[in-house]
Amino acid sequence: MKFFHFLPKSLQGIVIGGLKYPVPPSINYFWNFGSLALLAFICQLITGIFLAMHYCSDINYAFLSVEHIMRDVNMDGYYVMCMQMVHLCFF
Repeated sequence: MKFFHFLPKSLQGIVIGGLKYPVPPSINYFWNFGSLALLAFICQLITGIFLAMHYCSDINYAFLSVEHIMRDVNMDGYYVMCMQMVHLCFF
C-alpha cells in the first residue's frame, strides 16, 4: 500500500491490517452512529458525576450550588456544565 508511506512502520501495519479485516457486507457507515452515541453517553456520564458531586438539591441552596459550580469549582465548572449540555444535545 503506497498510500500510507508517510506513516511510521508501526502505524502502517495497523492501518493496512484494519483495511484488510473482513467485515460483513451488511455493515455500512450508519453503524458509526452507535459508537458516537456511546462516546457522547460516556462523556455525559463522567460530567454528570462530576456535577453531582458539587450540586445541592435543597430548594434553598440549589441556585447557590449552580453559581458555585460556575464560579468557584477548580476544574472550570462552567466548562463542565457546557460539556454536559452539548453532549445532552448529541445523545
